[in-house]
Amino acid sequence: MGKETINLVIRGEEVGYISFVVTNGVLEIKHTVVYSEFRKRGYGKNLVDSAIDVAKSRNLTVTSSCSYADRILSGK
Repeated sequence: MGKETINLVIRGEEVGYISFVVTNGVLEIKHTVVYSEFRKRGYGKNLVDSAIDVAKSRNLTVTSSCSYADRILSGK
């Protein structure tokens, strides 16, 4: 399967996105991006949580090659 993206839109304006790939039962988060003017509002965590929700709905394991997502996944 190819790269998938979740865009986060607040009040009609895109504030960021998360991209991931699914291979062999594993959802790997590749990038989490929140545009600079929208940072420090929890949107990055919302994006990671959305990817986790996708993984749960598809019965997939979650991993990451994104340093931000790694921190969220490890609970730090």
